[in-house]
Amino acid sequence: MKKQFIVIVLVVLVSLIVDYGIRGYYYPRKDDFESSGTGWILEKGVPEFGTTVNVNFSGEKSHYIFKAFKANDDGIRGKIMVNGKNVLLNEETFLGILREGEEYFDASFSMENLVLLISEDAKSFIMSFQNTENDRFGIGKSGTMMLIYPAASKEQALEKLWDALPKSPTLQRRLAELDWK
Repeated sequence: MKKQFIVIVLVVLVSLIVDYGIRGYYYPRKDDFESSGTGWILEKGVPEFGTTVNVNFSGEKSHYIFKAFKANDDGIRGKIMVNGKNVLLNEETFLGILREGEEYFDASFSMENLVLLISEDAKSFIMSFQNTENDRFGIGKSGTMMLIYPAASKEQALEKLWDALPKSPTLQRRLAELDWK
């Protein structure tokens, strides 16, 4: 009787461990995030231009427990509101992945000419975009812009940009494509 009880307990423990391993491999853990604050917008070719904007950044981050044996890349999805307007024209959420060896989620949209790189901890992002003639964010300018969050000054924004640049081949490539200096 005692042996049967021990065998049953061991079978239950082994099945729990196997279940945890399978879930850790195939199903990501999900964490919600939300942040509001000030971002800084830079304009390509106009180094003296810079303005602050109100930013609300929220969404869900999914990551796998076993990094070495994960089935898929970690992911992120959510919304970014700038001065009360969604950064995406179609009111959709962004989707991004964290590629192996990178420190930023890539949530870029070629359809909207938008590059969006989000830090692995989902506390900051860098976004380059085209502000159209209708000035959807109300900053009084149109053209190629870059939003850096969080940043309350040009110095903070540039510091975050120079910190991110060597860590993100996507950002390096995109800035070269845009001839951003």
